[in-house]
Amino acid sequence: MVPVDEDVSVIDEPSGSIAYVTDPALRRRGHAADMILSLMQVPPLAHVSLFAAGIEPENTASVHCLLSAGFHPLNPVPDWEGIVYYARRRT
Repeated sequence: MVPVDEDVSVIDEPSGSIAYVTDPALRRRGHAADMILSLMQVPPLAHVSLFAAGIEPENTASVHCLLSAGFHPLNPVPDWEGIVYYARRRT
């Protein structure tokens, strides 16, 4: 795991933001984590070194999904919009 700095006011590297939706009938099967990990392997995104996603802390399914995909919170305290940002660097 490559550490992610908490200060992301300036991100001086190729980065991408992740958003995903899982059909409620297909939840709790690992599909979202698989989608995220697969996305990180897409050849046109090979230059992206930092991936991030913002989640409301109450969305425990998404929190678990990102943690299982190797993401870590930048700061566990929600920002002014109530969002916690998770990130993972490509190794």
